[in-house]
Amino acid sequence: MILRPRYRLASASRTKPIIIRMPPNCIGRRATMCTPAAPGRVRVPEDGVQRPDHEERRAGTPWRYFSDHQEPDLARAVSEGRRREFAGHGWASEDVPDPQDPETHRASVLSWSELGEPGRRELYAWYRALIALRRAEPELTDPRLTEVAVEYGESWLMIHRGSLGIAANLGTDPLPLPEGDVVLACSTEAEEARLPGESSATLRVLR
Repeated sequence: MILRPRYRLASASRTKPIIIRMPPNCIGRRATMCTPAAPGRVRVPEDGVQRPDHEERRAGTPWRYFSDHQEPDLARAVSEGRRREFAGHGWASEDVPDPQDPETHRASVLSWSELGEPGRRELYAWYRALIALRRAEPELTDPRLTEVAVEYGESWLMIHRGSLGIAANLGTDPLPLPEGDVVLACSTEAEEARLPGESSATLRVLR
């Protein structure tokens, strides 16, 4: 392989945890609103936690926890508990959305008109292509961790699933791709066996 690993892991279950601090300007915003909109751009949510935040369409509305408890004691406990929890992360009490406030729910409702906007439209198409690839390639849905291998270095990651490899360039400089046929990539440069910075590609690896 052209990308030489520093480590080789037997399965994906042994990967190291990623801990990333949330930038101040991202408080209360979806992860995708804190990163550029380029399809396929490699990114990790600012707090390192995956969540159903409609990343596939780069939704501009916030994703906030909301509730509709009818019991007064429970409703108050949820609101107060939320403020205490986020105070531990450095949030001011007035910045924590009240789960019981109807406005918290209304602010999180998706705006479907956003799908026609540049950037969001391309990202949505990218996710549709990824879903189609997952459906077409059984190796990508194989639940056996014994069939998954991971290699990584200072600025790159390679996940092997059967004959397929998912390469991610975590740095800013282009990197050479392993030998193989590109199946899906977010950049035409991948067709030239180079992976641009902060991008990814799926290929059928030649071993």
